[in-house]
Amino acid sequence: MANAERYQKFEDKELILRDQLAIDRTKLSGDRTLLSFARTALTLFITGITALHLLNPSEILLRTLAWIFTLGGPLVFYIGLRQYRRLIQEMTREKDTLLKTKKLSLLNLPWMQSTYKRKQVAALLDESEAIH
Repeated sequence: MANAERYQKFEDKELILRDQLAIDRTKLSGDRTLLSFARTALTLFITGITALHLLNPSEILLRTLAWIFTLGGPLVFYIGLRQYRRLIQEMTREKDTLLKTKKLSLLNLPWMQSTYKRKQVAALLDESEAIH
């Protein structure tokens, strides 16, 4: 399913609470996954450094494995960080697409009841479209 088609059913109505909570759960899931990658990377790195300090230089196979762990730690962290950034970029892109298809849906929010605030947000949305 294409990204633009994913939220087509929401064009005629606002996102309901269940949908907002699903978005929040997705963000929290991404954070949790990033922390898991960081924990794994730190464990690999510390295990590798510890093994390098404790092993005899004559144990080539174990020292090679320790070097793989030491260098693999930052690599695992990089992979997790890249995956997290990709998730955040995709969510931002989809939010922007949703706002463009229904750009004034922000004006229907409860905190936007005053006419002055509605005019301010409408002006900001028009300015952001002019920039893009």
